[in-house]
Parts: sequence; structure tokens; C-alpha cells
Amino acid sequence: MTDLSGLDLEALSSEPMEMPLLHPGTLEPTGAVLLVLGYDSQRIVDAAREFDRAAMKNAAELTKEPGILSKKRKLHLARAALVGWSGFIWEGAEKPYNKEFADHLMARTGFSWIEEQITAHG
Repeated sequence: MTDLSGLDLEALSSEPMEMPLLHPGTLEPTGAVLLVLGYDSQRIVDAAREFDRAAMKNAAELTKEPGILSKKRKLHLARAALVGWSGFIWEGAEKPYNKEFADHLMARTGFSWIEEQITAHG
């Protein structure tokens, strides 16, 4: 029998998990490994609340384009979930993890596949 006391999803989700980053076209490993928190972690729950509160304040703006709220929320949570990486090669050299760079990269349309993989993993 399984001891259910060890299945606290918040606690399990709060430890960064390694997630191999896959090539968006071939789904082969790129060699980069992302460190992500699970979506049941307190950090992600807090990020979701923060986003939802801000969205309620700006509801009129966000409803002008259908689906934009959901897309922005997914990106916000993916940014909060990503806490590090290794083996990330950028312009021919290994790029140390930097939150500002990661946020900027995931916000670029051409790199939305990174956010999508984090969301799917979460």
C-alpha cells in the first residue's frame, strides 16, 4: 500500500523538476534541460492569483481580443514556473540562466514553443 502522506502535490511541485527541452519540429532533445516548478506549487498558485487580480482590473482591455487573456495567463505561469536551465546554447555559447532573458525569449512569438512545453509539463 502507498503511504498517501507523501503525495502532497504542493510539496512535490515546489521542488524544481528537470524537463528536457525538445526541438519544436522533431521533438528530439536539444540538450537543454529546463528546471521548472509544478503548477501546484505555492509560487505558481500565487502567480495565478496575481495575474487574475490584474486581469479583473483590466478586463475591458483584455476582452478586446478573444483568447488573449488565456494566452497571457499561460505565458505568465510558464515564466513563473521556469527557475533555471542547463545546457542552453544561444548564439554558439552556453547561456547561463537569467530570468530577464528567459522572460524576453518566451514572450517572442517565434519561441512560444518553450512556453508551450512548460505548460504541457506543468
